[in-house]
Parts: sequence; structure tokens; C-alpha cells
Amino acid sequence: MPTIVSCLCWVEKGKARAIPEKVTLDKEELDTLIQGKKDDDDDDETSEAMEDSSGGQKQTEENEEGEEDIDQLYQLDKYESDEELPGEKTTVGGLSGLMYYSNNEDDPYITLKVMDDEEQDFMIQEDDNLLLVGKAEDEFSSVEVHVFNEKDNHLYCHHEVLINAYPLALEWLNYDPGQPEEEGSFVAVGSMSPAIEIWDLDLVDAVEPLVVLGTSIETMTEMMKLAKSKSKKKKDKKKKDKKKKDKKKKKKHKKNESSDDNEEAMEYDESEAEAAAAMLSTGELDSHLDAVMGLAWNRTVRSLLASASADNTVKIWDLSEGKTLLTLDHPDKVQTIQWHPKELSLLASGCYDGIVRLFSCEDGSLLMHWKLSGEIEKVLWNHFQPNQLLVSTEKSQIYCLERNTGQLVFTINAHTEAVTDISLSCQIPGLLVTSSSDDTIKFWDIHEKSPVFLYSRPMHMVAVLCSNFCTDNPYILSVGGQTNGFQVMNVLTQPPLYKKCKERGLSVPESVTDPTGAVQDDDDEEKEDNDDNVVKSAERDVKDRSHKSQEKSKGKSVVKKRDKKKKQKA
Repeated sequence: MPTIVSCLCWVEKGKARAIPEKVTLDKEELDTLIQGKKDDDDDDETSEAMEDSSGGQKQTEENEEGEEDIDQLYQLDKYESDEELPGEKTTVGGLSGLMYYSNNEDDPYITLKVMDDEEQDFMIQEDDNLLLVGKAEDEFSSVEVHVFNEKDNHLYCHHEVLINAYPLALEWLNYDPGQPEEEGSFVAVGSMSPAIEIWDLDLVDAVEPLVVLGTSIETMTEMMKLAKSKSKKKKDKKKKDKKKKDKKKKKKHKKNESSDDNEEAMEYDESEAEAAAAMLSTGELDSHLDAVMGLAWNRTVRSLLASASADNTVKIWDLSEGKTLLTLDHPDKVQTIQWHPKELSLLASGCYDGIVRLFSCEDGSLLMHWKLSGEIEKVLWNHFQPNQLLVSTEKSQIYCLERNTGQLVFTINAHTEAVTDISLSCQIPGLLVTSSSDDTIKFWDIHEKSPVFLYSRPMHMVAVLCSNFCTDNPYILSVGGQTNGFQVMNVLTQPPLYKKCKERGLSVPESVTDPTGAVQDDDDEEKEDNDDNVVKSAERDVKDRSHKSQEKSKGKSVVKKRDKKKKQKA
């Protein structure tokens, strides 16, 4: 199975600790390990020597004469003998033979302490960016912490966090549940498990997360077993009561009773999952029931984390308590959520039913909703124009919705397949990147009312699953997909994007050379000509349409008629 990069997330520059803590053995534990290994090796060598002396005494006597000749020839007896210094561990086989001291600082011969390349790479520099990469390979899943330095053009994996399930969403946050007044560097991980894991990024080689919100799939299985056991006891009791009442008629109705028992058992098997879900809904367990597909941290109220799940709910978590504050029910799986950048209580969600919803999390009320075409893949607030909400769908389209009026600002037929992710540059107004399962990423200028296509690039990943602009550098983009891992690129290396930035009067780093003189392939020119025609702009109210069931019926009938005409023509 190829390595899949399913999600990416940038860490704000300067938020990580310069020298992360490392979970490792202390000096005493290491000394004990070395000494224990040395003693074992000494015992092995002693036993081997005893065996050799008993079985090979004659051979030893023959070799002594040869050794004496060698000593005389090379005058080995004049060489200085090694003396064991205080605290020195004599070199023998095994682990102790690899070192004299458990720590180089104890070695009297090392007087100049020099930081090697590995130690330098372990330190997080002030101009380093951290990129979190959610990866899956066979049954192995992890979150890799990569260091990217634009100045040195340096990218490497700093450390790795092992997780229990396929990663679906990553969200960075600086809220420390143990020390709310302090800021740290953490990542919340949503996966195929119902539980949300929060890991400390300043801790290397940690074996377990700092906090777990909800219940793991293993615990969920136990809950289902418990529900099954309780249900079985109730049914056994009913069965016994029935047998007592019908004792006189037992022989006559034996055959029918056996049939009833089979029906009862079949009914029990089908209701197993429902029984477990009922236990959770009563508040006995505060958790999602299925995979966590989306996460969103509230940067204003730092203790709030929102999660979207395949169990048809969105939950608002209080990180200080590790409990759910609010649950927002949906009719289908919820794949994406995002807090409004200015109004702290507003949360947008995207559902498999094709509806985008806007909630007030003060009371859980639904403020607005829009019915769009296809499952919702991603919702993204435009931080340059906070009243605009960008939405991508599985039907290859991008929508821009106006929150104040409920109107549709524009639609882009962006790709030939599902638009899996969208991202806006942190500092370049209107620079939008879209990624798709058609294995391409495309760049758009949506700064004006009518969006303009800029550039398309194939990624050779079979399907592009995620794309994220850097939180600190407006030109750096990370892209991940189904194969070939992930890439980090500077978008200014593409002539159309470089030209657009120059037209806007934006500053371009000196390290980037002007690529506008580069020759463009005919295929790329043809792609751009075709893609220039896919932008559509509209001014229509989709809010009313989403509330009217009659229009839904009309839409369905139109689709049926269209499909019927196509079949007749064929």
C-alpha cells in the first residue's frame, strides 16, 4: 500500500519550544543498563574460556610459541599498557564495548563540546516553520512533525507521533488544558476512531496523548458488548416468565415456541448497535459514535474545540473540562466545520446531504442554511471578506455564499472531479488554491466579484487530498495526496502567480527569481484557455431555494427529464 497523506496542518512560527523535551532514559538508568550488559558479557566470556581451556589445552600450548616469536619480532612488550582511569568502563563485547562513558560530558578527553548536525536539527530555530503531516501506510498511521526553513530551503522530519487509526483531520492549538493561562503547542487529531487525541508537540517520543476527548473504538466495542449482555438478560427473563405462564401448553406449542425464539434472537442481533447507541445518548458516555472527520479550534475562546463526525453530529468541547458543551444534530455525516474569524459564536458546517448550515453556538440555534449540489467537502471563511463563505463539493464546484444576504456570489466549475480541499493565502487577498481527486491543484483570483483562473498544475498523486497555505508565509503551499507523499512549494515560481503578485504591488522575496520569461508548454496554454471559460458568476438567492421543498421536487423532475432525453438521443 502506498503512503497516503490525508491531512496537513501548519504550526504558527515561534510557537514551538526551541528545544523540545525528549522522553528518554536518564543517566542512572543508562548506566544500569550498560553495567548489566557488561556483567552478562563477562559471564559469557568466562564460560566460553572454561570450555576452551578444557577442550583445547593442547592447541593453546602450540600457539604460545608462535606468540612469543611475534612479541620478539615487533617488541610488543615495550608498548605502554592501558591503565583504567577512575570512572572508566573497560571495553568488552556487547553494549558496553560501544562506549567508555554513558555520557560524553563525563569523558575527560572531550574538552571541546561541539553541537553535531543531529543536535542542530533537533533545535527549532526562530525562522523555522513546522508542518504536521497525517500519514497512513498499511495498518500503520502517524502524524509527522516536519521542519521547513525557506531561507535554507531545508525540509526534514523532526519527529513522529504514532496514532491508533487512519488520520482524517489535524488542528493546531495553543491551549494547554493543564495550564490554561500558559500557551503551548498541541495538535488535535481526528481519525477513524470516535476519540479525539490531543498531543503535545513539544514532547518527543511520547507514548500516549496528553488528552483524549471521547471514547476509543476499543472502548466502544466493549460498550456494545455490555449493551448486548444487558439486552440478553432482559430477554432471558421475559422468556422464562413466558415459559411459566405457558407451561401447560408447552407440548402443544413447542414447535411454534421454537420459531418465536429464532425470531427473537434475530431481532436481538439487529438491535445490538442501537442498544449501544442508546446508552451513549442517555449521557452515560460523552463521545462521538463514529469517525471524527473535521476539527476547528476557536482562536478567540481558546478552550473551545469543535468536531464534526460521521455519527451525524457536531460537538463543541470544553478543553478545560474535557467535556461536551453542545451537540448539534445533522441528518447525515458531517465532514467539515469552521468558526467565523470575527464572530466567536458562529460555526459553519458542511454535510453529506449537500446543505451548508450556520449555527449560533450560544444556544445551538440554526441561523441559515444553503442547499448546494453534491456532498460538501470543505467550508472556508474568507478572512479578507469575513461575510463570505467558500464551499467546495464532490460535484467539482466552488461556491461563494454571502452570509448577510444569503445570496450566492459566484460559482466556479473548478475541476472534473470532487474538490477535496480549498485554502486561502494568509496575506494575498483573493489567492485561492483548490485541490481535487482529478490529481490537480488550481489557483484562482477571487479578490473581485468575478473570479479569475490563474494556473493549473498536475501533482502526480493519483488524487490530491489536501492543500494548505502556510500560516506565516503567503507564498508557501503544502499539498498531500493518495501517493507520492506530500510536497511543499513556493507558488511564485509559476509565472501567472508571480505576475499577479507584481500587479497587486505585493512584495516578492529577493530569493525568488522572475519566472515570467520562462517558456510555457503548449499543453499548459491550452489548459489555461479552457479553464478561463469555466468561471461562472451569479446573483441569485439560494437561501430561499434551500427552504422550499417544492423547488426541490421541480429540480429532481428536471434532472429526470434531462436524463430521459439523453437516453432517447443515445
